[in-house]
Amino acid sequence: MALCVYTAQIDRQWRETATALDTTMRSTDPLGRVFAPDDPRMVFRLKRGQLSPAAYRTWYLSVLRRSYRERRDQWDTVLARPVVVLLCYCRPTQFCHRQVLAETLTTLGAVYRGEILADGRIVMSHG
Repeated sequence: MALCVYTAQIDRQWRETATALDTTMRSTDPLGRVFAPDDPRMVFRLKRGQLSPAAYRTWYLSVLRRSYRERRDQWDTVLARPVVVLLCYCRPTQFCHRQVLAETLTTLGAVYRGEILADGRIVMSHG
């Protein structure tokens, strides 16, 4: 069975669940940091509108490719799960790395199920 991937904004609801994976640079979870952006300047430039989503996507995909080559066992650990909820601090449905990561996981066989909103609704996010 393929990994089912969801995305969501970090909040108390997700912090303690087994399916959650904090993918931020601040993550205390070593597995989550495998997928985190590695340059805070790029994140800040995107948030300030100084970097286009397309440029950010290209940069972050290079981060993910390097991570996949260097930490394949951690990627396989995530891909072997039945469900994962990729978390970061960005607003729901806002373009950010969690959507790029979800897309990347789908190229490896996962199925993206959507963004989980605070009220529990699931919407498709097309960052």
